[in-house]
Amino acid sequence: MRPFVARAIAAPLALALAVGCSMFARKIPQTHRYQLVTTPPQVAIPPDARIELRAVSGGAPYQDTGLAVQTSEYRIDSYRFHRWVAPPTDMVADRLRSIIYAPSSAGETPPDAPTAVLQAEVQAFQQVQTGSQSSGLVTIQTCLYPAGIFQRAFWCQTFSKSTAASAEGPEAATAAINSSLNEVLQQFASALPSAVSAMPKTVPQRASAAAMP
Repeated sequence: MRPFVARAIAAPLALALAVGCSMFARKIPQTHRYQLVTTPPQVAIPPDARIELRAVSGGAPYQDTGLAVQTSEYRIDSYRFHRWVAPPTDMVADRLRSIIYAPSSAGETPPDAPTAVLQAEVQAFQQVQTGSQSSGLVTIQTCLYPAGIFQRAFWCQTFSKSTAASAEGPEAATAAINSSLNEVLQQFASALPSAVSAMPKTVPQRASAAAMP
């Protein structure tokens, strides 16, 4: 092949590759990440018991950083380029710890106080899109168990809140989800004192044995 012919072929090919790469680069959208802004509510946990967090579970959309969006009663998808800074299960766990491990305004817990174990499940943490209307939905089930394995929960309650988004789009939806989570955490904190009071009282082994005929 003559040099000028090769140059004539190579020039358009290089131009096509450059245009193609430029178009491909422009098609990759920017990834946006969102964080929660919450204030831990104050709670007066009875000082005769301490609470430890065992785990926070949730379905697949809530164990991933993708912002979940519900578009029908049956369908939940996730945005690819709109993501949380951490999975919702992790973020909820952090907020629950900030509540139960904070000093109680009801007094200091003695070292020998019995332990109640908290387990939570994130059942909804998503944008709900209904036509042109958008809202942020958060639903969390919480249960308290006596310490130990194979224990039956002595208290369970589900807290839920839906907040209308102030505008369209994922960012407004995350703000609505944040508001819903704040309300759910407040509901949980308000119910916690009576929940802990329902903890079964353990009978000392010696006293139990002395009571036997």
